[in-house]
Amino acid sequence: MAEVESIKQIIDDCGGPGSVAAGARRKGTRLTKWAVYKWLGSGVPPKHWGLLAELSGKNEFTIFKANTQLQQARVAQKRAA
Repeated sequence: MAEVESIKQIIDDCGGPGSVAAGARRKGTRLTKWAVYKWLGSGVPPKHWGLLAELSGKNEFTIFKANTQLQQARVAQKRAA
């Protein structure tokens, strides 16, 4: 089974948080690079999956899987604490 890409890998494939924010601005969406940095810990809001898919060349299902993996890790971490 193929390894699921991480949100960090996907954002890096887009050129980093600054590039994601710039891509959003080109589409008329207000988004700061600091908001994108938050996605590394909280996951990408579904309304931005299309933007990441376009910038990274991935499909939205790949982003969904990465988001799910991140959120499952957060739940496991909270349970262990």
